[in-house]
Amino acid sequence: MRISCIRYIYFGLFSLCSALALNAQSVITISVVTALPPVIIESSGLERTGANCFWTHNDAGGQPELYNFDTTGTLLRTLQVSNATNVDWEELTTDTAGNLYIGDFGNNNCDRQDLVIYKIINPDSVTINSVTAEAIHFSYPDQYAFPPHPSLRNFDMESMITVNDSLYLFTKNQTSPCNGYTKVYRLPLD
Repeated sequence: MRISCIRYIYFGLFSLCSALALNAQSVITISVVTALPPVIIESSGLERTGANCFWTHNDAGGQPELYNFDTTGTLLRTLQVSNATNVDWEELTTDTAGNLYIGDFGNNNCDRQDLVIYKIINPDSVTINSVTAEAIHFSYPDQYAFPPHPSLRNFDMESMITVNDSLYLFTKNQTSPCNGYTKVYRLPLD
């Protein structure tokens, strides 16, 4: 499936706008909620599916598993995605129906041609320890070389959200020299 490139966002301007949104009178306090269960070596994606219910996974090369834990750090269950591999899982998001999307699109060298997003039913509704995913394979409409020239390496996807009927994917810029742009791609869910 080909996805469409929405626009380029200049990261510096994006950061500045975000900072301005938090006026000087606002104070944000960050606090530790809990330590993650030991099986979670390098959490890369995180999705909240209930008041005290979180799902995560390990980063590149980990088992094709999702880990459910609560705010006390207690591992509640492990859910294997039976037909998936974890080449470089980066992100999780859910749609309004509760389906969970797993982004296997980490691409540090911008040379992957096997990009995939796994879609599973709401993991909270699964009563067994394994689930089969729908695989959504995609490519970038503006990537022509694998890897591209260092100045064009902006195909490392690191973040994903759902909005209405689409997934929006955000790149982590790997250009050299870094030009500061993040690309946003839209992938329709239907």
